[in-house]
Amino acid sequence: MKFKTTWKANLKTQELINEVNEASEYAVKDVVILIANAVVKGSPVLTAHNRRSIVYKIGNSKVSMGRIKSGEKPFSEETVSVGKGEGAVYSSSGYGGYLELYHREKAGYFRRALEAHMGKLPSGIKARLN
Repeated sequence: MKFKTTWKANLKTQELINEVNEASEYAVKDVVILIANAVVKGSPVLTAHNRRSIVYKIGNSKVSMGRIKSGEKPFSEETVSVGKGEGAVYSSSGYGGYLELYHREKAGYFRRALEAHMGKLPSGIKARLN
């Protein structure tokens, strides 16, 4: 799941444009962290391997939500590229997509996390601007 904030305005002041861009970046960071935490909580828990494999990226920083346990299959090193003002939340277990689509009880755990928190992005931008 990857998303990006973009906006266009007819602003003549570079200072104001920079301030809105900065507010957008902070809001994306806040919302991505909320979504990642909700994905971890909603992930199936049989072994919790997938739960520990959840990763989020904001700009150039990558944060893993968990660590590999002794004897577990290593997490994949997928590269999800995100730029300035962008964020991504994904599973690096190798089967997170299957769980998202087909798990009989927890299917849609990424979608539910996105729907629960994506609406907070505009208010997060507004809060930073006030």
